[in-house]
Amino acid sequence: MLRNKLKATATLIVSIPIFHRFDSAKAQLPSTHSSHPFFDTLFSSSPFSFIFLFFSVLTWKKEHFEFHGQCDIVMVQIKNLGNQNIDLEIHLRTKMVRFWSYIKSAAIRIGDDILEVEGSVDDDKHHYWTNFEYRGELEDLAGFPVTISPGRNKYTIDLSSVAPGQKIEMNTFKEFVGVKIIGATREAFGNSVGITGDFKTGNTYARDGSTILNDFSELGNEWQ
Repeated sequence: MLRNKLKATATLIVSIPIFHRFDSAKAQLPSTHSSHPFFDTLFSSSPFSFIFLFFSVLTWKKEHFEFHGQCDIVMVQIKNLGNQNIDLEIHLRTKMVRFWSYIKSAAIRIGDDILEVEGSVDDDKHHYWTNFEYRGELEDLAGFPVTISPGRNKYTIDLSSVAPGQKIEMNTFKEFVGVKIIGATREAFGNSVGITGDFKTGNTYARDGSTILNDFSELGNEWQ
């Protein structure tokens, strides 16, 4: 995770050796995801790239798959966001529970600033770090406004200054964390890489940028 690893490496290529591999398959999200108003709200926006709960992934071309293991995953990396010489990265940390996993925390780095959010079993508690400081001052991230919902379960980063109408939302529900990118365009996210795939083609590439991985187990292992 960025908060733990950024000081130790400049490349931010994160790999956790305790990963437990399970077979993954392309599938629609379970029906239980739409049985709660919370999930109905999350799935009502488009277009977006989305990851939530027991590590269900929605790629840029709207393919759903699950990838279970305990590891750090690169969701999205973007160089030169909006042609403003600003890089953006989203990393996810998953946790195993029996034979499935969920997102325990998510970290977003924009430029030199980092925001990490972690879920909590206690509804009245919210855990976040700004530039390694627990519950530090949080008004913006590299100049992009950040708002926290009244319920303290949604953190919204407004990218409109360089990417009009686009934003990133980090949601928490109990100990679970979800991330979605809303209104993404080719101009802003066209060169993005990560487990969500290539924005322009929809292909799910390996880190070399040329090998297409159609096996989601291989894709997940690749983007640890």
